Amino acid sequence: MLTRPLAVFLALLPVLAGAQNDRAPFNDVEVHQLDAARSLMAAGEYEAAEAALAVMSHTSLSSAVARSEQQKLLGQVSLQLKDYDGAIAAFTNVIDFPRADRTTALTHRCYAYLQLNLLLDAQRDCSEAKYILRHAYKAGAAGAPSEAMLDYRQLSFDMVEAQLLARAGRSKQALELVEAAIQRVRLRDAEGRLSIRDYWGLFLYSAEILGDRGKYRDALARLDEISMVLPDAERHRLLSVRASVLRRSGDIDGAVEAWSEAYSAALAHGLSPEAALDYMFFSCTSLLQEHKDEQALAPCGIIANNAPGNALYAEANAVAMARARGLLSAAVEIERAAKLRQNSSMAVVVVQELVKQLPDIGETLRYLKLITP
Repeated sequence: MLTRPLAVFLALLPVLAGAQNDRAPFNDVEVHQLDAARSLMAAGEYEAAEAALAVMSHTSLSSAVARSEQQKLLGQVSLQLKDYDGAIAAFTNVIDFPRADRTTALTHRCYAYLQLNLLLDAQRDCSEAKYILRHAYKAGAAGAPSEAMLDYRQLSFDMVEAQLLARAGRSKQALELVEAAIQRVRLRDAEGRLSIRDYWGLFLYSAEILGDRGKYRDALARLDEISMVLPDAERHRLLSVRASVLRRSGDIDGAVEAWSEAYSAALAHGLSPEAALDYMFFSCTSLLQEHKDEQALAPCGIIANNAPGNALYAEANAVAMARARGLLSAAVEIERAAKLRQNSSMAVVVVQELVKQLPDIGETLRYLKLITP
């Protein structure tokens, strides 16, 4: 759950900082191609951006700087598409180029390593990125990045380092780091040097950590604070975090309502139906955990009907139907779940309970075949 705002925030960097790139090493065609890729990324068209950048991968570019920029964008697109191996390869290429933005590349590669649970590799990259940032802030030498660019790099690094701390069980330190970053954003916003609107992912992530630490009121207040500047296309993410916070606080009905709104918002703004169904799955399983079986029928039915080949969804729907309507009423769905899951322990138990209630020996034998190796 914690990774989604991070990925969105990382993808904002080329859009926010693109105007500050040194265009001298690029020819007109490359400028057009890179700007087009950034525009696609800003619109959430990551597959199209990947295709555009892939074309450049097979083209001889005018300079190493142009190749470095193309690989950086390709790595950021790969993060959004959850191709973490591809992201690592792209950012490794960036790091190897002269004049490369090593800080951003190391930060992004650290993030990719985290998603693959390669914590030692992630720690190595984050440590090097931290050293470079500290050196850059102290240097103030000619050729150093602008203060605005350093802010972008520092804030993106803070988010990734916070996740690294949280993954290591140091959620208190992670929260302190994120809160300090938010204060920096507020200060820079007051000074007119950057906008809170560009850093909604940071606020969203802080709400997740607050919720994880049991600070539910603070988490919900943080979500209310950022809701007015959050892009409409990302509203489903805020609703999902709100649902998780409410679920942790014990407000199951509020959580279910928020997940339902997240599902609708995600579909309305072009998220794939498969991805949007995750929100209804959370609603379904949360209701089942609370034994609100009748209420669970609706979300469990939605996920099962909209993804008929998904064994996990079929099992959840079978459980909801069996509890709310009885095993005999759920027999068809139980059979479908058992076939899809290929004799999982859950399916076996459910079918075993079902056959105890079947009056006909023929039907009993037919269902027993589902769980007999």
